[in-house]
Amino acid sequence: MTRKRKKDIQSEQELLEIQKESEAQGLPKQEAVFSVSSKIRKRVRNLPDPTRPPLGYDEHKAFDRVFPYIRLPRFHPPGNEDTVIFNALELSPNQLILGDNLEVLRTLPSNSIDLIYIDPPFFSGRQYNVIWG
Repeated sequence: MTRKRKKDIQSEQELLEIQKESEAQGLPKQEAVFSVSSKIRKRVRNLPDPTRPPLGYDEHKAFDRVFPYIRLPRFHPPGNEDTVIFNALELSPNQLILGDNLEVLRTLPSNSIDLIYIDPPFFSGRQYNVIWG
């Protein structure tokens, strides 16, 4: 039987604070995407219109109904030998986050990501069941 550490258990107050923060989230600012000319939009007419809110977005509830908040485990590897800092000294370097990429990206603030590394290559049609070790 495993015991949960106190810091891993979310209190009701924490969950209410997280819910309030999540409700206050708006659509991200994407001026570069919105300024696409109508000529280019006609070429890629099968893509969604970037000027409209995405599916599942409710103006009053944001994305809470579709993507409820989930606390994801974060790992801070020790040592700063291999640290690369991209003009943001105030942010903690070398943060690994375990979880579904959409859920993880939703929890991160805008303009806070310099590099994303995911593995294996997705949508290739191959099975990646080999355990390396």
